[in-house]
Amino acid sequence: MFNLGRTKEAIESYQEGLKIDPEQASILCNLGYALHKLEKKEEAKENYKKSMKINPQKPEPYLMLGVISNEQGQKKEALDFLNKAVKLDPR
Repeated sequence: MFNLGRTKEAIESYQEGLKIDPEQASILCNLGYALHKLEKKEEAKENYKKSMKINPQKPEPYLMLGVISNEQGQKKEALDFLNKAVKLDPR
């Protein structure tokens, strides 16, 4: 749904999925991305941070937290998150 431009429907689906399995890091990360797309940056950050706690070896939430932090003018925090993402996946 998200890739079809149906972001709000995707968010609802991700939220339903989290009711079934609230510890699903991928769903939390996808929900964060969808929320970010709707400019709900603080909600997106919360979901990325939850995803990081569940799977700290996954680089995507660090990358996206770096992007949001940069957008919010928090340059040092952005750099820290982005460096962590690169360490986890240097490709």
